[in-house]
Amino acid sequence: MVRFVRVITLYSFLFCLAAPAGAQSSGATVASSGRAEKELVQLAKNIARECLKETGWMSSACLKVNAYSNRILAANYIAALKEKGKTKAAGSVEQQCAAASVLGEVEAPRETVGNVLAECANQISDMTAETGIKPDLSHYQLLIAATLCITKDARCEASEQALAATLVSGR
Repeated sequence: MVRFVRVITLYSFLFCLAAPAGAQSSGATVASSGRAEKELVQLAKNIARECLKETGWMSSACLKVNAYSNRILAANYIAALKEKGKTKAAGSVEQQCAAASVLGEVEAPRETVGNVLAECANQISDMTAETGIKPDLSHYQLLIAATLCITKDARCEASEQALAATLVSGR
């Protein structure tokens, strides 16, 4: 988790779930349509419902909803990379994010789960820098929130507040 600090810096710049989903995305795969926005807001609500409970971020239900979110994020980003002919970058993301998409299937220590999420986030960040192709940054924020909270980072509180706001918003 050496490079996690760089992701946290990116997190500080990106995190604002109140922004419309897809507003900052490359648009290559995830259109900023009302449907895509609703799906992303629903994912955020599901994460909030499962992870803000007393059972917390390491509960099986929380890990599974995050795994589902990570699968969608990775698949959409991989498709966007492939669409632009960046197959090597797509393969790197697929390889680094595979474990983040099966969380909750097996028991793992908090540190391992945090490392898996950080590696996926770092790989997406690296490929964004290398290719100039961005994932849906609103969706990427959900990965960063999970990473912060699972690793018990002090900035988790802000992530949890933003997630809790999705439960009371009309979106």
